[in-house]
Amino acid sequence: MVAKPLSDGKEEPACAKELGDLLSFDLSFAGPFEPAADPQQVRRRGIAPGLFDFAPLEAAAVDFLVLSGYTVAGSTLTVELRLYHVPSRSLKVAKRFTATVKELRQIGHLFSDEILLAVTGKRGPFSGGITLVTRKGGAKELALMDYDGHNMRPLTGNGSLNLHPDCAAGGAEIVYTSYKNGGPDLYRREIYQGSEARLTRSAGGNITPAFSPDGRRIAFSSSRDGNAEIYLMNRDGTGLRRLTSNRAIDVSPCWSPDGREIAFVSDRLGKPQIFIMGADGQNVRRLTTSGPYNVNPSWSPLGDRIVYSGQVEGTFQLFSIMPDGRDNVRLTAVGRNENPRWSPDGRFVVFNSSRAGGDGIYLMRADGSAQIRVSSGAGSDAEPVWAAAR
Repeated sequence: MVAKPLSDGKEEPACAKELGDLLSFDLSFAGPFEPAADPQQVRRRGIAPGLFDFAPLEAAAVDFLVLSGYTVAGSTLTVELRLYHVPSRSLKVAKRFTATVKELRQIGHLFSDEILLAVTGKRGPFSGGITLVTRKGGAKELALMDYDGHNMRPLTGNGSLNLHPDCAAGGAEIVYTSYKNGGPDLYRREIYQGSEARLTRSAGGNITPAFSPDGRRIAFSSSRDGNAEIYLMNRDGTGLRRLTSNRAIDVSPCWSPDGREIAFVSDRLGKPQIFIMGADGQNVRRLTTSGPYNVNPSWSPLGDRIVYSGQVEGTFQLFSIMPDGRDNVRLTAVGRNENPRWSPDGRFVVFNSSRAGGDGIYLMRADGSAQIRVSSGAGSDAEPVWAAAR
C-alpha cells in the first residue's frame, strides 16, 4: 500500500499527489504488487516506527507499506521514504533525498527501484530513461523521456532524419544513424553532456547500430561493399571488421548479454528471418521458422528470450522466443507493433504501436501483460530504447 505523503511543514498538495501517484504506478506496473486501499482507521503522526499503527494494516492483509514525508523550502525538496513489511512490522528500506522540486519524479522512481531490490533481490529499471525517434514535421529527431513518458526533452535538432538509436550499458551514451551530413552515417553521442563523434564516413549506408554489452564495440549494418552486411567496429570507429558475406541483405544486429553471439535479420532464404551467429561471424543458425517476415530482434539482458516483430495477417505483432528456437509466444494482438526492446533488468519490454492511431510508445511486462501507452501527444514516436540509469 502506498500511503499519502506527509508534509513536514507547509503542505504542497501537488507534490504529494505526484509522488503518491508515481509510486503507485511504478509498483502496480511492476507485477509483484497489487494496490491496496488505505484503511480509514489508520492514523499517522509520521513515517518512523511508533508514529503509526500496524494493526489496521494487518487486519486488511496489507503486505508492504510505503510511507513518505517531504519538505519544500523554495526550490529545494527533501523527501524521506520508508518501506515496511507489515506482517513482521519491520523496516526494509529507508532513504532520504535532497534535490530540486523539478527532480521529484526522479526521486520517486529511484525509490521504486529500491523497493523492487528489497522485495525481489533485483533492482528496478524505473529511474532509467527511454530514448526514441519522434517526428518533427518532415524531420525525425531523437528525444529522451522518463520511462513513464514524462519529462520529454530533445537530444537532436538538426532537421534531418535521425534513426535507430541504441544505448550503451551505462545509460549515458547513444549511437545512432543520421542523414544530417548527407548519406546515412553513424554517430556516438553523450546524452547528458551533448558531445558527439562521427564514426563512419563511407559512401554506403550505415544503419542499425548496436553497442556490445561492455560498450567497447558496435555492430551495425553497412552497404559499403555493395549490399547490406553486418560489420563490427570499436566504439571510436576503428578496427572495422566484416562479419557476414553473402548476396542477401543483413541488418539489425543485437547482442547476447554475454557478448558471445549476435542475432540479426537476413533475407538470405527469400524473406526476412532472424538468424544468430557468433560474435566472430561464425556458426550462423536460423532462429525463426514460423511466419513469412520476422524483424527487429532484441535479446533479453537475462539471456533467456529474444523478442521480435513478425508479420501476421498483413500487420506486425510482437513475439518472444527462446534463443534455441523453442517456445515462440505471441505477445500482442491489436494494431501494428514494432521495434521491441528490453528494459535493463529484463522484466519489461518497450515498443511502438499504432493501436491508438499514430505510432506511440508502449510498455508491457515480459509475458505480454499490462500493456500501456506512455508517450503523449498526436505525433509519431517510434524506435524506443530503454537505458539504464546513469
